[in-house]
Amino acid sequence: MSKYNSAESLRGGLIPRPARGFLVKVVLEKSEGRGLGVFADQFIPANTKIAEISGESKYFNEEEALAYLESLPSDEERVYWLIHVYGFKDKIALDPYDLLMINHSFSPNMTMVVNDYNDAYLNALRDILKGEELTEDYNSYPDLPFLDQLLGQYGIVEDYCSANVVEKKTNATAIHATLGLAPARAEDCATVAETTSSAAANIARARDSAPTSNY
Repeated sequence: MSKYNSAESLRGGLIPRPARGFLVKVVLEKSEGRGLGVFADQFIPANTKIAEISGESKYFNEEEALAYLESLPSDEERVYWLIHVYGFKDKIALDPYDLLMINHSFSPNMTMVVNDYNDAYLNALRDILKGEELTEDYNSYPDLPFLDQLLGQYGIVEDYCSANVVEKKTNATAIHATLGLAPARAEDCATVAETTSSAAANIARARDSAPTSNY
């Protein structure tokens, strides 16, 4: 099984199942209103190291990201990739295994501790009960202009809520609709990325009009 998930690798897979890439027992299963999510399969005490990021994630500068997108076999896979990457320092990061399936929350129960590209990990902010979904705050990651440009190019729309807080991306966006999973939900004041029933239709529409974003 590949170290890095793809849209094709998730389609038709057995859910729930043990989640890969974590230092604690967790499962990948459906998250109500948000497609897939990662859930604790044990009690996780506060300040527990949940997963190692350093040495596992891939990092892309702008040129490398464009080349990688071109190498993917379909627009569906390109949308999937863009939905699941994020800003890490001055590069785009892609987490391995099921780490990229962690959903957003404005009241997260874990956070990424970053010292350097070679020293980063996920840490529990508080006690996490068995059966509780693991979440992090997407807004804690840096905003990269070239990543925002790619999101707009592929019709992945982000917005600002009335409190002027942006949710970067969620795991339950256009690609989840193509996988037959539930669409994303707005959480707190966040507006989630645009969801469509077809990633291909979403991309075609985006190419015919300017990207939409409210600032």
